[in-house]
Amino acid sequence: MTRPVPVMVGGDLLDRVERLHHVLVTFPGTRGGTTLSVALDPERTVVAGGTLHLEGSLTLDRRPVRCVADVDLTTGTGLGMVA
Repeated sequence: MTRPVPVMVGGDLLDRVERLHHVLVTFPGTRGGTTLSVALDPERTVVAGGTLHLEGSLTLDRRPVRCVADVDLTTGTGLGMVA
């Protein structure tokens, strides 16, 4: 697994997590920023103490990968990785 890098998650975050089970995660450190559409794993996605721990799957370059991130609910920023 790679090391975590800065991420941003926007929109009505709790609604997207609880109702849609789907979020857009942006990795701003890439050239032009990369936004990935992540289908959340509800059993591994947890909201606790103002922090969202999210885990989910997506296809990247025709390969299945996992996205894991910890995001502050007030700022929508945190650290995450894709592996």
